Amino acid sequence: IVGLHTGLIAANPLAVAKALVPKRDREQGVCAIDFGAETTSITVFEEDNLVYLSVIPLGSQNITNDIANSLQVHFDTAERIKIGFGQALASKTSKKDEIELSQFVEGEEAVVSRKHLSEIIEARSSEILDFVNDELKKLGKASKLPAGAVIYGGGAELSHLNQLVKKELKLSTRKANLDHFKNYFPEDVPPQYFGAYSLVLWQLDSIFGSRQEGFGRGLPGFMKKLWDIFVP
Repeated sequence: IVGLHTGLIAANPLAVAKALVPKRDREQGVCAIDFGAETTSITVFEEDNLVYLSVIPLGSQNITNDIANSLQVHFDTAERIKIGFGQALASKTSKKDEIELSQFVEGEEAVVSRKHLSEIIEARSSEILDFVNDELKKLGKASKLPAGAVIYGGGAELSHLNQLVKKELKLSTRKANLDHFKNYFPEDVPPQYFGAYSLVLWQLDSIFGSRQEGFGRGLPGFMKKLWDIFVP
């Protein structure tokens, strides 16, 4: 396109990790895990340097597909069931807890055990985490990162996922804390938009320098305007 040029090339997982994981964690050694819809990205830092980045071709949509196939419901219905009742640890649910599918599908009389739903979710989530652990083993960092794991992305909203990650990876695990970043993201930005916002911040950093300096004071308003333009 005439008049346009490439100002910066940045890997999306790296931009998001740099934005959401505090510098102190990146210095100590941390694995940032972005649970996306179609992929799961892992970004490993030590001494505030990127030491490894990998993308696994499995994500939260695979969990939804498993639910749809097992319960014999449409994908959209499976997604609503997952969001409304899903948990990543089957041990946290009771066989007595039931889900009436009639609240999702008119005329549907079937009743599903919430524990069964959690078993479906845990099985696929554990498979994804097995791949994550394999990548850490290649790096020689399996269970050897002092700052543990930080999880984020749309898939990370699953209840008890942080506990499953801790169990499978043998690393202290927590969801990304956006408090240190709230001055730069509008409060209502869904997790699936973190990547786009992080790339904008990365570009602004490259132009103006640290977010802690002058231009950062006007950034919240700018980002809010940008959000309003693209997501009315």
